[in-house]
Amino acid sequence: MTLRKIIPWETKGFTLIELLVTIGILAVLATVVVLVLNPAELFRQARDSRRLQDLGSINGAINLYLAFSSNPDLDGTQSNCNAAGGLGSAACTCSLVFWASAPNAEEQFAAVPVWAYVTPSTNAAVNGTGWIPMEFSTLIEFGGSPLSSLPVDPTNSVAGTARNELVYKYRCNNAGGVVEYELNANMESVKYSGVEVDDGGSYTDVYEIGNKLNI
Repeated sequence: MTLRKIIPWETKGFTLIELLVTIGILAVLATVVVLVLNPAELFRQARDSRRLQDLGSINGAINLYLAFSSNPDLDGTQSNCNAAGGLGSAACTCSLVFWASAPNAEEQFAAVPVWAYVTPSTNAAVNGTGWIPMEFSTLIEFGGSPLSSLPVDPTNSVAGTARNELVYKYRCNNAGGVVEYELNANMESVKYSGVEVDDGGSYTDVYEIGNKLNI
């Protein structure tokens, strides 16, 4: 009978130096990933992308409303607008106020210094009580409103000055029978900053879309 000598496997762990080197490499790689990808900028880009989609959807809904409503009304029937901050009882009109997706928004343009106050519970409503006062729900032949609810800015914050508030804004002009409107938003990211310059509007630091971009 042949006897075989069994040699046990020798296991060897990482030395302290090897562990430190590995941790150092991982730390460097993590730093590189953060610097290259910049998660904060990616989040800003995602919010900006949504802003463009939201205002595009609203703009499309307004165009549909203006084209097919039997009696289009840009400023609706809201009546809480005879005082600073929209806390009065007068009718809200295009010449008197602007509308915003969050309360206490500042006016970007001095011509219309007062914002219309919208009750938070109806802020996203499409029946004329929301932050856009048009009654989209009157489009009966299309099965009702093209929007189930009014989008609001993903941040919806009025912090900062009027030009960098992260809210959506709507203003209109119906003087002399004209039908003009403008929607605004502010971009956060470097990637989307160019859309504020190239939108054809009056200002290069605000995104403007609508059928009249200098209201």
